[in-house]
Amino acid sequence: MTATSFICEHSAEFVLVPFITELFAAHKQKLVPLYFWKTREGSMKSKKCDSGIPIRILSMYARRPKIDYPGQDSILVRINHRLFEHAAYLKENGIQTIIGVPRISSIMDFYVGCPCSWFTLSPDSNSVWGIDFSIDIKKNKCNAELPLSVKGPLEEKNILNLLNNSKIFTSWQDAIEILSGESLDYKPTGSFYYFHARFDMYKPVYFINQL
Repeated sequence: MTATSFICEHSAEFVLVPFITELFAAHKQKLVPLYFWKTREGSMKSKKCDSGIPIRILSMYARRPKIDYPGQDSILVRINHRLFEHAAYLKENGIQTIIGVPRISSIMDFYVGCPCSWFTLSPDSNSVWGIDFSIDIKKNKCNAELPLSVKGPLEEKNILNLLNNSKIFTSWQDAIEILSGESLDYKPTGSFYYFHARFDMYKPVYFINQL
């Protein structure tokens, strides 16, 4: 039997985004969650919203919990090569990437506040670019050792430190240049398109933190 999911990534975001924003709010840090579209968040009007306040950015990808049957004790998580490629580009530009997955095996257990597991993506040239692994739902432990490019499951303090120790952008306009891919020197591996065209199906949620 092939493991499949019962929700899509966008549904998963409905529980993952509140977790992150509430975590930082509890530490008196306000985050702005957004999708980045070059013609919207990267537009001239968006640039005019720049108040000149320094910011930090965290990137988050939602993953679907995959199962063989509802109510089982573990879930399967897949991180494909495109997410690693995106994370590699962002890492080079001072933005950390995490993935989150609701740790549930039934849609009836899916709600804001349900258990979630979190991991960092920190690939380099020697990384394994595409993996599947399973997580014990109750113990929040992986069934096998993860490659060095994936770390987790993370504790809340790890997520806080990832953003708080990341690069400071001097302005929103500076960040737009990175997020839009306008000044990319990045060359994707294989026969894929350039970054901004290639990742439309795999858009992360960005969390913007004004300092």
